[in-house]
Amino acid sequence: MNSAISVIMANYNHGHYIGEALASLVNQSRMPDEIIVVDDASTDNSVEVIEKFMKKHPQIQLLRNEVNRGALKSVALGEKMATGDLLCYQAADDKVLPGFFEIFSGLLEQYPTAGVATSPVVRHYEESGKECIHYFGKDIHEKYLLPEKIVKYDYINQFRIGGPALLFRRSAINYPACLHEDLGGWADAFMDVVIAFRHGICYHPHPLAWLRISPHTYGARERKNRIKYLRQSTTFLKKLKDPSFSDITPLMQKSGFVAGYGPGWWLALLLTPSCWFLASASFFRRLPHEIIQLLRKRHE
Repeated sequence: MNSAISVIMANYNHGHYIGEALASLVNQSRMPDEIIVVDDASTDNSVEVIEKFMKKHPQIQLLRNEVNRGALKSVALGEKMATGDLLCYQAADDKVLPGFFEIFSGLLEQYPTAGVATSPVVRHYEESGKECIHYFGKDIHEKYLLPEKIVKYDYINQFRIGGPALLFRRSAINYPACLHEDLGGWADAFMDVVIAFRHGICYHPHPLAWLRISPHTYGARERKNRIKYLRQSTTFLKKLKDPSFSDITPLMQKSGFVAGYGPGWWLALLLTPSCWFLASASFFRRLPHEIIQLLRKRHE
């Protein structure tokens, strides 16, 4: 029996993109059972675009905030209304690719202990128009990775989990992103890694999502304020000291995952002595590779 799928989409002034996002959701071989769009008091034509889709697709529901409450509060409202066993958090300016729900829900049905399904992502660079496939791990052949296997790939193949290509098992979400407003743009990443290291993941080797890279996205705006970005990164690390995460911190330490998050995180770790345990041997073995990759990107 297929599990019910709920899509939660927070939107603010993405009227020029949200039509593409909704079209990608309703043109799937396995349709989501409900698509909950939370409009955060948009001042553009977003609501008009959404309502046009609602006329043809009754599974689309629109919730409207009277005042702008922010992305995480909007997502929290959508989570409260969602009824599905599987949850997809979809950005209003990104897209899912054909097969997203059919393939991911099939994997989660096949591996009932996995907390999330993921895949590579097509990255679209808005300013240049260029596109490339961003792999969250190379040479991965397993459909299901136990947390111990994630540690292996995190170190050997620089495995990442995050981004738009994710379908979650609702029962695995003990710490939803909306509970971590102090993390800002890193709130979803915190939820992603906790679920991955606690429950394991299903992996599909071909891209099932399309990500817009633009200086105007929520994440890009969050990263522009370097002091705020550093504070959020430091808070992320400190949260891992909470006893409720004691079952996964040894695995995170062993993987050296902080090395893959970039220079801002390296500084955050340096400034947080209570989290120096994460600067493991694996962290320092990964660091040269990450620095080389960073230099290559800057010269492209």
